[in-house]
Amino acid sequence: VDALVAASRMEENVELRDAETRRNAVRSLVDLACSAGLAARPDAEKEASAPGGLSTALYLRVADALIASLGDYQTDNRGDVGSWVREAAITTAPRLLRLALPTPGAGAEGSGAEGAGAEGSGAEGAAMREALPPLCARLVGALCQQINEKIDRMRELAAHTLRALLAEAELPPVPMRDELLAMLGGADAGADASSIDFLAPQTCFPATVRLLSMGPYRRDAL
Repeated sequence: VDALVAASRMEENVELRDAETRRNAVRSLVDLACSAGLAARPDAEKEASAPGGLSTALYLRVADALIASLGDYQTDNRGDVGSWVREAAITTAPRLLRLALPTPGAGAEGSGAEGAGAEGSGAEGAAMREALPPLCARLVGALCQQINEKIDRMRELAAHTLRALLAEAELPPVPMRDELLAMLGGADAGADASSIDFLAPQTCFPATVRLLSMGPYRRDAL
């Protein structure tokens, strides 16, 4: 994890900067987390053969690296190569976040051993429950920044990803969730559908300008 986190950061030496390496490091971090699982969200089948998983602290390091990658704006003679890193972070964010979300229905069946495991028992589970709401808020804010980007495909990808995350039933409370869904085309539409064409600046920006009136996301929109 430490090596991949370091590889995902932009190199201080301009001559050594390699957007492809950073992009691959972001993808690998999420692949590693999904393969190892989380100690806070034990999988019954995995636990039988290979108990363990990433601690909450390690998971948060992976998540921090992913969110930091959304601020990668390196440019060279090929253009905005940092967008490759940002695209990888946006694409893999749902997998990483869903890994930490409670199992649907676990709250209602949490009285038994199976329910307790799904909810994440013990210190790791408590740490994850405490860390998840602010993590979700940070990720939503970072995606709000991306839906205002000048690259069309980045706006569209960020908008569809944000809608999918906000539609997650087990997502912790997110500031102004209903307002964000309305801005993205409405809460009644499917997670992958939108009445707004985010590829077209003339239809996208008149919608996303509403972020300026949403206090938690105003800075991200600027």
